[in-house]
Amino acid sequence: MKYPTLLLDDQDSDVIEIGILQANNTPLPEHEFFFHINRKNHLKFTRKEDLELRGKYYRYRHSVHSAYHKISQNTLHFISNKSIKTLKEKELDELFTEENEINYLLKNHKEITYIVKATDNMSDFCLILPFDTSPTQIQSLPLTKDSNLYFLIQNYE
Repeated sequence: MKYPTLLLDDQDSDVIEIGILQANNTPLPEHEFFFHINRKNHLKFTRKEDLELRGKYYRYRHSVHSAYHKISQNTLHFISNKSIKTLKEKELDELFTEENEINYLLKNHKEITYIVKATDNMSDFCLILPFDTSPTQIQSLPLTKDSNLYFLIQNYE
């Protein structure tokens, strides 16, 4: 299973902007986290169909929440970086494999809780304010075509 690579160089014209949010500072269940974001930002995040990835040995599910943001006129998708459910497809028959029971969309960024994608490739996520008890903001990050995550996010929409 290939993992995405993030390139921070904006020279490629085929770049999409994603947001990253580290929400681990607020130990809230996912539904409470979105309740607070909805209330603070006057949004209506709802749970959508999970993003599913299939590996050789495991099938991973990542939660997706979406809402329409009236100010920016975008639909926002929050995708969990860490898989929320893992199903074993077949028994491991290799000693060393890149697949684990837990999958991260951003393998080298396990501290990231959510990946944020806007429908019109918006790069300014400062309009979405985390709730008062969350000290972190959504940071913008370019994602190039060289990344598997680029196509995964594009195809999900």
